[in-house]
Amino acid sequence: MNKNLSIFFVSSPLQVLAAQCIAKSIEINRDLILVFYKKNLDKVVKKSIWKKQIYMPWPRHDPEPGLFGTHKRLIKNITLIDNIISDYKSLHIYSAVYDTEAINYFVSFFQKKVGGTNFSARILPDGVISTVRYPLTFFKRILRKTRDFRSLVDKKLVYSHFSGDRIGSDAKFIDKIFVLNGFPHQYRKDKVVILPPLLKNKTKQNNVKNKTRALIIGQPLQGFKLMSINNINLATNVIMQWLTEEKISDFFYKKHPKDKQSTFYNEKYHILSDSISIEEHLAENHYDYIVGVNSTVLFFAKQICSDNSRVLSFGINKVNFKTNNEKINLKKLLEDFKIEVKYV
Repeated sequence: MNKNLSIFFVSSPLQVLAAQCIAKSIEINRDLILVFYKKNLDKVVKKSIWKKQIYMPWPRHDPEPGLFGTHKRLIKNITLIDNIISDYKSLHIYSAVYDTEAINYFVSFFQKKVGGTNFSARILPDGVISTVRYPLTFFKRILRKTRDFRSLVDKKLVYSHFSGDRIGSDAKFIDKIFVLNGFPHQYRKDKVVILPPLLKNKTKQNNVKNKTRALIIGQPLQGFKLMSINNINLATNVIMQWLTEEKISDFFYKKHPKDKQSTFYNEKYHILSDSISIEEHLAENHYDYIVGVNSTVLFFAKQICSDNSRVLSFGINKVNFKTNNEKINLKKLLEDFKIEVKYV
């Protein structure tokens, strides 16, 4: 039996792609387990890569019934994984973020299980979010101290505290940070590993004469408070008007899995299935125009799609950035990737 195990915790199609790239190119000769927090993610998984694929409910979003449901879910999740790893001597875990309770408690639990020298925690890339740092403030670090109370109820739930970047890039237990090819970062160079391209272009040029295709990328702008409702409506109308003036023949729309409002949707658009990985879809289907605001999909499109595809960002001037530095970094990223910017 293989005594070496790697576990990947994922919550988006992009993270699945990154996990599968690492599994095939780096985590060789190890048993591989994929743990996903969204049920529909199993539809984009290449099952041949993985020894097991496990659905694990997110504790705060899907708690156990009754009082202390989140706490009970945390225990249930750790017990589930504990039953799997009992025979392994070496363990690597991967996640895009480590401050969340859904992931963090596994760090201490696994270190005790296999020993600190046989354990490594690593960071998966998460698109544009991974291009900047999000420092934990003193107040937020104090709030996280309240999580220590869980260990008083159950010794399995010991929170691993760290300072610096929220995702955990400065934490002592992190030994590698994986970064998407072509994307900038602000992490320690000695920890960074640049991934090879996740996908290759397999598209065939649109051979239908006088037929043009546009893909509109939805984002949870309202839900994440990145743009006001009025500005979302403005951007939606401007996008539709601009595409109409370009005499587009067919409109397609891809909803973001976390977007309850279906941002930018118009009744003229053909909706792509939720089960589709948009990154893989772009690698296999040609679009003349790919439109959004600041979605990671736009940057992937510039890497994956042919030069005949125009990639455009609408309404970046209406986005609510957390800091001016974040705004500057994103504008530079759009410029570096040669994405056309349209103000609304």
